Amino acid sequence: MTYREHKIILDAVCSVASELIRMDEWGIDVVMTASQKGLGTPPGLSVLVAGNRAIQVRFSVKFPSFKV
Repeated sequence: MTYREHKIILDAVCSVASELIRMDEWGIDVVMTASQKGLGTPPGLSVLVAGNRAIQVRFSVKFPSFKV
C-alpha cells in the first residue's frame, strides 16, 4: 500500500484551539475533537473536520452506509 491509500485520522480533543494543527502540511485527513477540552466550552458537542481526500472516500463508498 502507498501513502495515498491510507487515511490519517487525528483525535485532537485536547489540542484543538490550544495547538497549531496543519492538516494539509501533515497529511491529516480527518480531525475530531470535543467541546469540553481545548475549546473550553461545556461538554456535549463533537466537532469533525474532513479534508478533501476523506470526503472523496466517503462519496466513493460502493456499499450502503449511513446518511451524512
